[in-house]
Amino acid sequence: MHLLILIFDGVGIRNFGFSGFEAKARAAGHRVTYANATAFPLKEQLGLDERKIHARAHPLADTVKTIKQRAEIRYLYRQTGDKAYPDGIPPLRAQNFKQHLKNLLIKSVIPFYASHKGRRKLQNRLENLTRKTDYYRQVRRMLEEVRPDVVLNTHQRPVTALEPVLAARDLGIPTVGFIFSWDNLPKATLNIFTDYYLVWSDYMKNELLQYYPEIYEDQIFVTGTPQFEIHYDEGLKMSRRDFFASLGLDPGKKYLLFSGDDKRTSPDDPLYLEDLARSVKQKGKDWHILFRPVPVDFSPRYDQVIQRHKDVITRVQPLWKKVDDTWQNYFPTAGDGRMLYNLAEHTDAVFNIGSTMVFDFVAHNKPTVYFRYDHPGSTHKDWSVEKIYNLIHFRSMPDDKAVIWARSADDLGMIIDIIERKDYDLSATRQWFDIINIPPQHRASERILLALEKITNR
Repeated sequence: MHLLILIFDGVGIRNFGFSGFEAKARAAGHRVTYANATAFPLKEQLGLDERKIHARAHPLADTVKTIKQRAEIRYLYRQTGDKAYPDGIPPLRAQNFKQHLKNLLIKSVIPFYASHKGRRKLQNRLENLTRKTDYYRQVRRMLEEVRPDVVLNTHQRPVTALEPVLAARDLGIPTVGFIFSWDNLPKATLNIFTDYYLVWSDYMKNELLQYYPEIYEDQIFVTGTPQFEIHYDEGLKMSRRDFFASLGLDPGKKYLLFSGDDKRTSPDDPLYLEDLARSVKQKGKDWHILFRPVPVDFSPRYDQVIQRHKDVITRVQPLWKKVDDTWQNYFPTAGDGRMLYNLAEHTDAVFNIGSTMVFDFVAHNKPTVYFRYDHPGSTHKDWSVEKIYNLIHFRSMPDDKAVIWARSADDLGMIIDIIERKDYDLSATRQWFDIINIPPQHRASERILLALEKITNR
């Protein structure tokens, strides 16, 4: 099987370049070519067979995509009355008068497309625009030259993935879409429709069938995601002494990880970090916080807190390489997987708001603490932590005990004691992981390859 993988961002590179996927594909006798739309040099850095593509969507594509997503969300809200749907996507914002007029136009047409029929009309419009671009002609020529047996799209959101997917479809090459993240489908982010789909779990499969009735069960393969495979690779493990020595820290101390969120998800993150630092100081000199910002947060918003509590906070920067200030052009390095493995292995718990880090940590038999209080020092009056935990994807949690909830800053000292005593039960956390990502979690790449083999042999 000759597989062509479409790469549009750093997470796609992490999932299919830095994971064990490439090695397993080669071991099974398959050839893999990467159509790379990013600035990351896959051949130079990873020795992968790549074809550079210069992605440039139709000028109207992004506007149509925006209308489609918001019309879809409006339809779901109208059908269910569930405010979690509109809360799951950011409001339209305008930085200038031109953008303000554009937003008014978008809002005015949304009601006319708020149905399955309306969504399909917009999708057809998007695809018709796409076939008119020079970019479409470019990738079609590339596909005619490479002639893969199947094309795998690693991200269902970017409209720049439409051209290669449509070109493959027009050439009779089977196309497969990988659903990017656990929260994507309720947020109406499926912009790239393919012949087949790879999903993380039966839970996600049911979501896909629920939201898109034109997709049939035999088009969907439950494979899991390569995202968490690193945590089962013991070759990444460093000794505790060596790991903390690499950070200039004392291996004899106890460590908590504060994992940052992006600014939209948690604008009050620095305030929660401040609360945790104060609680750690009250526990004495045995405890220390490692702070890891989310890779796409380029802001200085934590700097004052870290400076104020530098005796108990050490910043551990994700080992990603920034090309510019857009998240699409921020890429992992080979050392980032090792760093994440050892953070989960050698710290005692992770603290954050609603992150998938809960699954990274349970893979190492460690608990997660979710902050669940609106900070009294917040200046973001239109934001509430409850908006996060009311989002659709958190309804997959089988039991409230899957995480430890910090419902006030006063809870943090008691929670640190619980962590120190290991007085927690991870059974519900493991059950949640199994719901979100089909077990065994370390076999995702193998299941993806099996699915692709079935598709190409049909």
